[in-house]
Amino acid sequence: MAQGLSTTNQKGDSPAGRVMDEAIKLNIAGRSPYPKRASFIDVDSPYVGESILRAVGNDMAIVLVEADGSTLTLRESLGKARVSRSIRRLRAKVSARTARRDR
Repeated sequence: MAQGLSTTNQKGDSPAGRVMDEAIKLNIAGRSPYPKRASFIDVDSPYVGESILRAVGNDMAIVLVEADGSTLTLRESLGKARVSRSIRRLRAKVSARTARRDR
């Protein structure tokens, strides 16, 4: 898996970087839930659209990562509209979880 991983921030100090680091550890242990060729992308990155297009162009799966570490894995064959819906769905899920926690 390691040869196919990429993230918009290689330092590991972003949510995507932290999730990617954990994915590498899980892969070494033989338990990674992520596809072998995946691009880990911070949803809040100003370059999220470019990162998604680059991943699709490189035939990579997309792992969208929210600030809280929540992930949504998309396959590279998805169209733009479906990717947009998936991002909205992930954000709604995180918002609902935050609202429940704040009660």
